[in-house]
Amino acid sequence: MLGSLEEAHRPLSEDELRQYLIDTYVNQNEATKRRLNEQIRTGFVQKVEAGYELTTAGKRFVSLCRFLSVLFGLDRRFIEPQQNYEREQG
Repeated sequence: MLGSLEEAHRPLSEDELRQYLIDTYVNQNEATKRRLNEQIRTGFVQKVEAGYELTTAGKRFVSLCRFLSVLFGLDRRFIEPQQNYEREQG
């Protein structure tokens, strides 16, 4: 992000920075594909005919993360993204 601001030679809006992050990190760097491959290697995700799903180990890990986030009062947005999405839309 800092490099983008430097190269722009002008102020960038939050929307411009968001688009840069999506274009660069998500699309050009194939972030989704890389994350999926990481999760497959860890054994938390498996490829099935219809796409990808959590393995039993992945479900246990998410459950542990959820428990720890409650125990320590941590941000749960990455553990429960659907609930956050519904809150933002509602």
